Amino acid sequence: ATAADKVNTTGIPTGEAPMPDAQLMASLKQTGVSVLPLAQGSPWLAIHLLHADSGLAMAFDKLKPLAGNIAHLHTGGKTLTAAQWQVVGLCTHLTRLHATGTPLPAEALPAIAALPQLQWLNLSGSTLPPTGLEKLGKLGSLQHLYLYGTALPAAQVARLAQQLPTCRIDTGGYRLPMLASDTVVVKW
Repeated sequence: ATAADKVNTTGIPTGEAPMPDAQLMASLKQTGVSVLPLAQGSPWLAIHLLHADSGLAMAFDKLKPLAGNIAHLHTGGKTLTAAQWQVVGLCTHLTRLHATGTPLPAEALPAIAALPQLQWLNLSGSTLPPTGLEKLGKLGSLQHLYLYGTALPAAQVARLAQQLPTCRIDTGGYRLPMLASDTVVVKW
Protein backbone atom coordinates (compact mmCIF):
# COMPACT_ATOMS: atom_id res chain seq x y z
CA ALA A 1 0.00 0.00 0.00
CA THR A 2 1.18 3.51 -0.79
CA ALA A 3 1.18 6.43 1.63
CA ALA A 4 -1.86 7.84 -0.20
CA ASP A 5 -3.74 4.59 0.50
CA LYS A 6 -3.16 5.06 4.24
CA VAL A 7 -4.61 8.59 4.40
CA ASN A 8 -7.62 8.84 6.70
CA THR A 9 -10.50 10.36 4.73
CA THR A 10 -13.34 9.46 7.08
CA GLY A 11 -13.51 12.63 9.15
CA ILE A 12 -13.18 10.38 12.19
CA PRO A 13 -9.97 11.02 14.13
CA THR A 14 -7.35 8.36 14.63
CA GLY A 15 -6.23 7.58 18.13
CA GLU A 16 -8.22 7.27 21.31
CA ALA A 17 -9.95 9.62 23.71
CA PRO A 18 -11.92 9.13 26.92
CA MET A 19 -15.67 9.58 26.79
CA PRO A 20 -16.54 13.26 27.26
CA ASP A 21 -18.03 14.39 30.56
CA ALA A 22 -21.84 14.43 30.19
CA GLN A 23 -22.32 17.25 32.72
CA LEU A 24 -19.76 19.41 30.94
CA MET A 25 -21.48 18.77 27.61
CA ALA A 26 -24.86 19.70 29.13
CA SER A 27 -23.49 22.94 30.58
CA LEU A 28 -21.90 23.74 27.21
CA LYS A 29 -25.29 23.32 25.52
CA GLN A 30 -26.70 25.92 27.94
CA THR A 31 -24.37 28.51 26.39
CA GLY A 32 -26.02 27.96 22.99
CA VAL A 33 -23.43 25.54 21.64
CA SER A 34 -24.59 22.50 19.69
CA VAL A 35 -22.76 19.40 20.96
CA LEU A 36 -23.27 16.13 19.12
CA PRO A 37 -21.36 12.85 19.22
CA LEU A 38 -20.19 11.72 15.78
CA ALA A 39 -21.72 8.31 16.51
CA GLN A 40 -23.54 6.64 19.38
CA GLY A 41 -21.03 5.65 22.04
CA SER A 42 -18.25 7.62 20.32
CA PRO A 43 -15.93 9.94 22.26
CA TRP A 44 -15.67 12.23 19.21
CA LEU A 45 -17.77 15.39 19.16
CA ALA A 46 -19.10 17.81 16.57
CA ILE A 47 -19.32 21.34 18.01
CA HIS A 48 -21.29 24.17 16.42
CA LEU A 49 -21.05 27.70 17.87
CA LEU A 50 -23.85 29.26 15.80
CA HIS A 51 -26.09 30.20 18.76
CA ALA A 52 -23.37 30.92 21.33
CA ASP A 53 -23.70 34.69 21.00
CA SER A 54 -23.51 36.20 24.48
CA GLY A 55 -21.99 33.08 26.00
CA LEU A 56 -19.07 32.66 23.59
CA ALA A 57 -16.34 33.37 26.19
CA MET A 58 -17.99 31.00 28.67
CA ALA A 59 -18.41 28.39 25.93
CA PHE A 60 -14.68 28.41 25.21
CA ASP A 61 -13.89 28.00 28.89
CA LYS A 62 -16.01 24.84 28.78
CA LEU A 63 -14.63 23.70 25.42
CA LYS A 64 -11.05 23.61 26.68
CA PRO A 65 -11.46 20.41 28.79
CA LEU A 66 -13.19 18.78 25.79
CA ALA A 67 -10.48 19.74 23.29
CA GLY A 68 -9.25 16.14 23.02
CA ASN A 69 -12.75 14.99 22.00
CA ILE A 70 -13.56 17.59 19.35
CA ALA A 71 -13.45 16.15 15.83
CA HIS A 72 -15.55 18.76 13.99
CA LEU A 73 -15.82 22.47 14.84
CA HIS A 74 -18.01 25.05 13.16
CA THR A 75 -17.41 28.57 14.42
CA GLY A 76 -20.77 29.77 13.11
CA GLY A 77 -19.32 32.97 11.68
CA LYS A 78 -18.23 34.11 15.13
CA THR A 79 -15.17 36.33 15.53
CA LEU A 80 -12.84 34.44 17.85
CA THR A 81 -10.22 36.07 20.05
CA ALA A 82 -6.56 35.07 20.04
CA ALA A 83 -7.15 33.12 23.28
CA GLN A 84 -10.08 31.26 21.71
CA TRP A 85 -7.94 30.36 18.70
CA GLN A 86 -5.40 28.92 21.15
CA VAL A 87 -8.15 26.60 22.44
CA VAL A 88 -8.87 25.56 18.84
CA GLY A 89 -5.16 24.75 18.50
CA LEU A 90 -5.51 22.31 21.42
CA CYS A 91 -8.06 20.22 19.49
CA THR A 92 -5.45 17.76 18.24
CA HIS A 93 -8.10 15.33 16.97
CA LEU A 94 -9.91 17.97 14.93
CA THR A 95 -10.53 16.71 11.38
CA ARG A 96 -12.97 19.37 10.12
CA LEU A 97 -12.94 23.10 10.79
CA HIS A 98 -15.42 25.62 9.43
CA ALA A 99 -14.27 29.18 10.14
CA THR A 100 -16.36 30.98 7.55
CA GLY A 101 -17.39 34.59 7.17
CA THR A 102 -15.23 36.01 9.92
CA PRO A 103 -12.00 37.98 10.26
CA LEU A 104 -9.17 35.68 11.33
CA PRO A 105 -6.54 37.27 13.58
CA ALA A 106 -2.85 36.55 13.02
CA GLU A 107 -3.01 33.98 15.86
CA ALA A 108 -5.57 31.87 13.99
CA LEU A 109 -3.21 30.49 11.33
CA PRO A 110 -0.60 29.04 13.74
CA ALA A 111 -3.45 27.49 15.78
CA ILE A 112 -4.90 25.92 12.63
CA ALA A 113 -1.46 24.78 11.47
CA ALA A 114 -1.04 22.95 14.81
CA LEU A 115 -3.92 20.57 14.02
CA PRO A 116 -2.20 17.33 12.93
CA GLN A 117 -5.36 15.48 11.80
CA LEU A 118 -7.13 18.34 10.00
CA GLN A 119 -8.54 17.00 6.73
CA TRP A 120 -11.10 19.63 5.81
CA LEU A 121 -10.74 23.41 6.27
CA ASN A 122 -13.37 25.91 5.17
CA LEU A 123 -12.29 29.56 5.35
CA SER A 124 -14.78 30.79 2.73
CA GLY A 125 -15.81 34.40 3.12
CA SER A 126 -13.27 35.01 5.88
CA THR A 127 -10.79 37.85 6.02
CA LEU A 128 -7.35 36.26 6.30
CA PRO A 129 -4.28 37.91 7.82
CA PRO A 130 -1.93 39.33 5.16
CA THR A 131 0.91 37.03 6.20
CA GLY A 132 1.20 33.53 7.63
CA LEU A 133 -0.84 31.61 5.08
CA GLU A 134 2.24 29.49 4.33
CA LYS A 135 1.82 27.94 7.81
CA LEU A 136 -1.15 26.02 6.42
CA GLY A 137 1.25 24.33 3.99
CA LYS A 138 2.47 22.18 6.88
CA LEU A 139 -0.92 20.45 7.21
CA GLY A 140 0.03 17.16 5.60
CA SER A 141 -3.35 15.58 6.36
CA LEU A 142 -5.34 18.40 4.72
CA GLN A 143 -7.41 17.10 1.80
CA HIS A 144 -9.88 19.94 1.18
CA LEU A 145 -9.32 23.68 1.57
CA TYR A 146 -12.12 26.11 0.74
CA LEU A 147 -11.03 29.70 0.10
CA TYR A 148 -13.95 31.18 -1.85
CA GLY A 149 -14.49 34.85 -1.08
CA THR A 150 -11.24 35.32 0.84
CA ALA A 151 -9.74 37.73 -1.73
CA LEU A 152 -6.43 35.88 -1.68
CA PRO A 153 -4.17 36.71 -4.60
CA ALA A 154 -3.83 33.89 -7.13
CA ALA A 155 -0.05 33.76 -6.52
CA GLN A 156 -0.62 33.02 -2.82
CA VAL A 157 -3.11 30.27 -3.65
CA ALA A 158 -0.63 28.80 -6.17
CA ARG A 159 2.16 28.73 -3.54
CA LEU A 160 -0.19 27.01 -1.12
CA ALA A 161 -1.12 24.47 -3.81
CA GLN A 162 2.61 23.69 -4.25
CA GLN A 163 2.96 23.14 -0.50
CA LEU A 164 -0.16 20.92 -0.41
CA PRO A 165 0.02 18.88 -3.62
CA THR A 166 -2.60 16.32 -2.54
CA CYS A 167 -5.06 18.89 -1.21
CA ARG A 168 -8.02 20.05 -3.29
CA ILE A 169 -8.09 23.85 -3.02
CA ASP A 170 -11.42 25.36 -3.99
CA THR A 171 -11.49 29.10 -4.67
CA GLY A 172 -15.02 29.14 -6.13
CA GLY A 173 -15.94 31.61 -8.83
CA TYR A 174 -17.13 28.92 -11.21
CA ARG A 175 -18.26 29.83 -14.70
CA LEU A 176 -20.43 27.29 -16.41
CA PRO A 177 -21.51 27.46 -20.02
CA MET A 178 -25.10 28.50 -20.61
CA LEU A 179 -27.11 25.77 -22.26
CA ALA A 180 -30.37 26.25 -24.13
CA SER A 181 -32.00 23.78 -21.76
CA ASP A 182 -31.02 25.96 -18.75
CA THR A 183 -33.73 28.50 -19.48
CA VAL A 184 -37.47 28.20 -19.39
CA VAL A 185 -39.57 29.82 -22.06
CA VAL A 186 -43.07 30.69 -20.96
CA LYS A 187 -45.62 30.99 -23.76
CA TRP A 188 -48.92 32.70 -23.02
